Amino acid sequence: MEKLELQQILQQLKDELADSHFEKATSEQDLKGLIEKIEQALLADEAAVKQALNEPLNDAVLRFEGSHPQLTALLNNISSLLSNLGI
Repeated sequence: MEKLELQQILQQLKDELADSHFEKATSEQDLKGLIEKIEQALLADEAAVKQALNEPLNDAVLRFEGSHPQLTALLNNISSLLSNLGI
């Protein structure tokens, strides 16, 4: 159930990302890279992936909370779901 919910939120994040404007191209690239890491974590389901995702997710939340609140909310949801999955 949680994996399905996570996949839905990832799709929402992708949609929001497509509609967002970033001052720096690297910001968009960083988020796309993070989405790819999360998708890989769903496939791998390894404990090492948890450590690889914690810091980038937290950094993304802090980085975009002022400029992109909807993206930040989705990232927070993803973080919670990953935690519930043990990732």
